[in-house]
Amino acid sequence: MINKNQIIKKLKNYEIFNTVAKNDFKNFVDQIKFKKIDKNTTIIEENSYSDSLIFLIDGQISISRRMTLSKNHNAHQEKEILNTDAGSNPIFGEIGLFGNSHKRTATIRTINECIIGTITKDVFFDICEKNNTLGYKLLRNISIILSKRITDTNTNVMKLTTALCLIIKK
Repeated sequence: MINKNQIIKKLKNYEIFNTVAKNDFKNFVDQIKFKKIDKNTTIIEENSYSDSLIFLIDGQISISRRMTLSKNHNAHQEKEILNTDAGSNPIFGEIGLFGNSHKRTATIRTINECIIGTITKDVFFDICEKNNTLGYKLLRNISIILSKRITDTNTNVMKLTTALCLIIKK
């Protein structure tokens, strides 16, 4: 059984809700659908289509991406990028809120039983349109989250580029 009061208490610590008023927070959280997911279950499949923002409430997940390892672009191997747990208050699927593609950029699997919350793009933006102040704060906070992720990605690309250059020079 999912204890909604415990979930609400936990969600207050998520970065997406920084500076969001208590009443606005409650109204937003009331629109999130919560469910338990069994261990070793795929939540999101890379290249699938979806437009939901997902909150990891409890449990651990693994995030992986396909790598093309040969000239044959059909030969793929999955590379685990990250393991994370609910303690870091992660959200994922935020890219699906923006643009028209909604193509998922990674595969996310549960490591153990998890509780997730989901909200669709339509519901998310309906809330934002009805309450512009809340919408502004949510979108600003998502922008901050995305900015941090882009900065981390840029740092990793530079490290990989440096390593590749050092290998090529040998």
